[in-house]
Amino acid sequence: MRTISKLVTLLLCVMLATPGLAQVPAAPGTADPLGLASIGVVIPFYTTGNNISYLEVASPVGNNPDLHVTFFGAACGKKSITLGLPVTTNGIQVFDLNTLFSSSFGGAFNGLLLISGVDETGFRLIPLQNPIHARVRWINTAEHFVRTLEPITVANAEAASSQTWNPLRTAATFTAPLQSSTAEESTLYLICPTAKVIDAISGAPALNPAGATTILFRVYDDLELFVRDFNQPCSCTTKSTLTDLNPVYGGSVAISPTYYTEMFGSIGSKPGSFTAYIGTRTISAGQRTLDDFHRLHNGNANDIDGSAAIDTQDR
Repeated sequence: MRTISKLVTLLLCVMLATPGLAQVPAAPGTADPLGLASIGVVIPFYTTGNNISYLEVASPVGNNPDLHVTFFGAACGKKSITLGLPVTTNGIQVFDLNTLFSSSFGGAFNGLLLISGVDETGFRLIPLQNPIHARVRWINTAEHFVRTLEPITVANAEAASSQTWNPLRTAATFTAPLQSSTAEESTLYLICPTAKVIDAISGAPALNPAGATTILFRVYDDLELFVRDFNQPCSCTTKSTLTDLNPVYGGSVAISPTYYTEMFGSIGSKPGSFTAYIGTRTISAGQRTLDDFHRLHNGNANDIDGSAAIDTQDR
């Protein structure tokens, strides 16, 4: 009994001497992109053609009476239209962007929206008064899908102090099936915000590295063999089917039923930040039916290219 007591005492001493998980500071890069945004939020949206976008904002921590939405076009040009969207504690605002654009701007457009606070002048963008949750619901009435566009948080309320603009990172990966006009078709949506968007909020941390201007693609087949690499310009928001990006994904040159792709953002010879979504539609009898849509797996260039064993910082 005495031996057991001594063992228990020893174990307790070890437990007390070892820092608990809650005491370990969060590593840069580990912030939850769906967590509370403490300074601002960037989200893509689509309202042209048969697309409808609804903005959802919730304020679980406290009031945000001066919540402000600034809109940028597909090339990141700032639009003259803005939206005041006050939200009270535990309240939610759901707003139809198509109705706003048709009534106040004269037409639909695609692009990025920036959620922030605004000062007493009504012109200078400032950090949020209290953290928020936000997302865009994207509906297409012709292709019959509903997609969720998650937030890009300027800073996460629960992140380490060095966390910057997760999930804008310097690398990403995705897997896609063989592309066929009669079976499956995938579209890649690239998001590389320019300085016009990144620097809009006064006092917000700068994106480091800055937004990518080019994306390098490395494509591998299902046997892990390198197939091809190619570059694609990226400015603000762009979308393209995989076969338009490169014929390796489909058609007569296809050599694999599945492709794995690594993507690296760059600004000249330096790494650049970006994120992306991929949507895959199943085609049956000439009609697009099932829809798979998600954001890519993000990371940083050093880790994904294998040059760093453990590295939570973007390079």
